[in-house]
Formats: sequence, structure tokens, C-alpha cells
Amino acid sequence: MHSAGSGAFKMRTYQPHQAIVMEANASSPTGAPKLKSVIIKNVPDPATRRLLIQQGDADMARDLGADQIDALQGKPGVKVMSIASAEQNYLAFNTGNKDNPLMSNPAFWEAARWLVDYDGITKNLLKGQYFTHQSFLPVGFPGALEETPFTFNPAKAKVRSSLKPESKTRTSRLMSKINRHLLPSRSQFRPALLRAV
Repeated sequence: MHSAGSGAFKMRTYQPHQAIVMEANASSPTGAPKLKSVIIKNVPDPATRRLLIQQGDADMARDLGADQIDALQGKPGVKVMSIASAEQNYLAFNTGNKDNPLMSNPAFWEAARWLVDYDGITKNLLKGQYFTHQSFLPVGFPGALEETPFTFNPAKAKVRSSLKPESKTRTSRLMSKINRHLLPSRSQFRPALLRAV
């Protein structure tokens, strides 16, 4: 980033980790923008970003958490927008762990797919900000599969763990992001993932 700017705005002030102030670039190839200036502030806490929006002190906020987005839904003067992302969150097994032969057993991987409460995590923990996606390629990419054959089914997991699975896939995709920065801490995920074990 430099002060000259070649787009709609040029940088007027840069304060590392605090703010950037940009002003309209009248010589932009696309013409001068409608806004005379833009201030981008670094506000690390999502709850603070939500309050700035609610109080009218900010016009836009990114990377709000599921709780913050849930709290803003339906508020007067606030429009919540969700934009699909190619980012995925998934479970991965350390199949090279020689101290734990269970991790290199494909039957275990197959059984584990039936022990994840996909719907519960999506609805309750992530409040609808993710959707279940159980394929390697993200939705929107050519060749991406949109089927979700696995559901929370401990009984099926027990049966599958005793059989040799057809699939040799080593990872199980859990959720695809709709918004960014919605992943809860590991301490929140762990009880949700392991409640059937």
C-alpha cells in the first residue's frame, strides 16, 4: 500500500494496528468515488465491532462471530450480509501416529464420520453461519459434490467400526463457511464433537 493510490482512493493516513484514512482519488481511471473519504479502523474484538454498528458509529463491520451476527439480525438500520467462502473446517486424523494404531485404521475414520453431530453444530454452536459440506472441493468449485451422506448416528458408527470400509478417505469435511471468523474455540467444539463417544 502506498499513498499515491491508483484506484478509487489514495491513502492519507496510516497508523499501524489502529487505522487507515483514505481520501477520494479524483484522477482514478474509473472517476472520483461518491465518498470523499473512508476510515478503516482495527477493532480486534467482534463484540465491539457489533456495538459500533448498533450505535451507528460504524457503517460496516467484517468478520463478526456467530453470536454477534445473531444479535444484529432484525435490528433497525442494520443489514446482515452473508457471502459464501471457499474456506472449510474439517477433522483430520494423524494416520502416521505409530503409538496409536487406531488412527491408521480406515474403519475408525468411517465410524468417526457418524459420530459428528453436523446439524447440532451448525444450528446450535455456529447459529447457521456454516453449512455442512462433506466433500473435498468447496461448494462452487467445478466437480464439488454437494451430497451429505453422513449424519449423527452412533449406532451406525459401531457397525461401521467393525467392518472394512469401502472408502479410504482420511479426512471428513465438517462445515463450509458462509461468513468469516466464525470458528469457535477448540474448547467449544470438543464437547460437541465428542458427546457420543
